[in-house]
Amino acid sequence: MTFCSDCGKPVNGAFCANCGTATGRQRHGPAGGDSRKLPDSLGPTSIESVEKRPRVDSTTAFAMSQPVAMPVEPDPVADSGPGTDPGSSRRIGLIVAIAVLSIVLVGLVVALTLVLGDGGADSANNVESRQIATSTSTVDNDPTSTADTTSPQSPTSTDPPTPAVPPTFDELQATLLVAATNEGLPYKIAVVGQEGGYVGFSVLEEAGLGLGMSQIQTWVWEGQSWAKGDALDVPDPVFDLVMEGDLTGDGEDDLIVWAGSNHFVSAVLTRHGGHEWLFAQFGDETWVEPLIVKDGVLQSTINSCQPSCADGDYYTLFWDFDQDRQRFDVIRGA
Repeated sequence: MTFCSDCGKPVNGAFCANCGTATGRQRHGPAGGDSRKLPDSLGPTSIESVEKRPRVDSTTAFAMSQPVAMPVEPDPVADSGPGTDPGSSRRIGLIVAIAVLSIVLVGLVVALTLVLGDGGADSANNVESRQIATSTSTVDNDPTSTADTTSPQSPTSTDPPTPAVPPTFDELQATLLVAATNEGLPYKIAVVGQEGGYVGFSVLEEAGLGLGMSQIQTWVWEGQSWAKGDALDVPDPVFDLVMEGDLTGDGEDDLIVWAGSNHFVSAVLTRHGGHEWLFAQFGDETWVEPLIVKDGVLQSTINSCQPSCADGDYYTLFWDFDQDRQRFDVIRGA
């Protein structure tokens, strides 16, 4: 009897009825029966199912014994490469957008700076071209048309000019002394007047110390320096120049001149009524006894020289300027 080399069952034919194995290798069991028994767990039903098992050749059995590769679903995260998950992609896109926006903002700031400050790069031709382009875009005789407000305009200062500080009398006298020194050594100087109308007077030393006629040089203040004016003749050497303010009532300062060598006399130098500087009249005279201003009144003290000048009596004359006669008249005597 032939037995199956795999399951040990009796074989009757070319294939094992139990496992379907080809009977290429046959072995013969000992006489008297099969050396292997069927397990008790296999009943008739099990045998029938085994006998009904389909035949499997060696090639098919080898293929069935190999591991089967199961299909693997593609991993979107793994396929997208390292660091390219959807969250990372969104973050990268946001960073790029912020960078682009920053560049745009920087460009706008630079452009605005160039427009407001003219950037230091526009030439005169470019500015003129913009002005021409603006003017050609307006409508002739259109009252609603406006000027180009985008063109940079030069700032216009509305501050008033700082007025010049008027010089003091000390400064005027110092500068007059310098100017008079160019003519010679001054003996006496004086300044009268108000802002905008200063007048200076100077007398050279030789005129003050010499005998006979002398001259008083007038000067006109021109804002920064003195300019020479007229010269006035004096019948005696000039002894002093006395500034006593307005004596004629015209609002301008006048000057008392003392002159003489042995006997002093006085006169008032004025330009009352807009005239040139001249000596005012005292009655029919020009030179009178020495004049002073006391209690606001112009007065002179006279020696009667009777019976002699050494024994004479003194009396005072008070003077007032007569606007109609343009001279000084005695108002009373004491």
